Amino acid sequence: MRICILCKKMKDDSFFNDEHIILKSLGGKKKFKCVCEDCNSNFGDSVDVFASDTLVGIRYLLNIAGRKGIPNPYKESKTETFYPLEFKDNPGIVTNVKVLMEMDKKGYFKKCTAIPGVYDYAEGKLIVSDEKNFRKFFEKTIDKLSEKYKHVSVSALYIKKDSHSDNSGEGACFVEKKQFLEKKPRILFLSYGKEELTYLIKCCYPLALKMAYEYICVITDLKYLDDDLAEPIRLFLKNFDKKGDNILPTNATCEPLYKKMDDQEWEQWMNLPDHNITINIESKNDRIIAKVDMFHFFNYEITISENPSRYPEINETLCNKIESKIESFSKIAPNFKLDIIPIYVKLKE
Repeated sequence: MRICILCKKMKDDSFFNDEHIILKSLGGKKKFKCVCEDCNSNFGDSVDVFASDTLVGIRYLLNIAGRKGIPNPYKESKTETFYPLEFKDNPGIVTNVKVLMEMDKKGYFKKCTAIPGVYDYAEGKLIVSDEKNFRKFFEKTIDKLSEKYKHVSVSALYIKKDSHSDNSGEGACFVEKKQFLEKKPRILFLSYGKEELTYLIKCCYPLALKMAYEYICVITDLKYLDDDLAEPIRLFLKNFDKKGDNILPTNATCEPLYKKMDDQEWEQWMNLPDHNITINIESKNDRIIAKVDMFHFFNYEITISENPSRYPEINETLCNKIESKIESFSKIAPNFKLDIIPIYVKLKE
């Protein structure tokens, strides 16, 4: 016999299944037998599913599989985004070129086609196009540049591979094909403004609270069930209504990593070394707090107890931290095709 930490009923061991304190659909690996089957199902249909569905974009980006596999908000589609070009003769200088990304049904990038465009680069212009439309776009671009810069005289050659044209006469510019390092494309999902981030924070708070509640119950060997805040937290989770107004049972703050999520912030976030969920229980200002870091996306600080003296084990052991384990991710198909031709035009006034 054991007690379920969510309904507080004593039940036979056979009524308990494995509970992932950090959801499996969010990268959780460790399992505990602390929640009965009924509560696991009931809370899973409300708090867990609500947060998991809200974070479908992040789950896709990080390759985190749920019961139905890795969610795919793209499916088979085309998306305009930016592709970073970095040239060998100018390492560290990246030009973000607008491209059309094509994805397969599994959500993997399979083709990257340049959208014709002209970009400022190293005191000149970078003319970028796909192979099919290159000649026409190149001729049109050179004609326009000739109107602004003196004596721009270059032949409209169809440039492939390492061939190039060098017209370096007096007062003229010359065209050259630069070799660039192929980098993986940015994997963008969508742009989050302040309102969208606020909504995400609100949606994920019940899950952060549930994970913190379950974890402190485990590390205090169920002693926490008699805490003054345990009952209001438990009732909040039990009665949580994703469509209603829920009165928060305890003090909590949340700090988003970014004020908004545009292309640049997404790239910074994707380049972070890890994207785990971490729950850390510690004493602070005569309270026990739970720090819940969700993928380095936002961080909750939740008051979990106002009686720290009851839990000396919080500071005396190293068992007050748990985190998910998310493997490295890639959304590039093995046969990924890059259809980009960059031509650099040095300009002379």
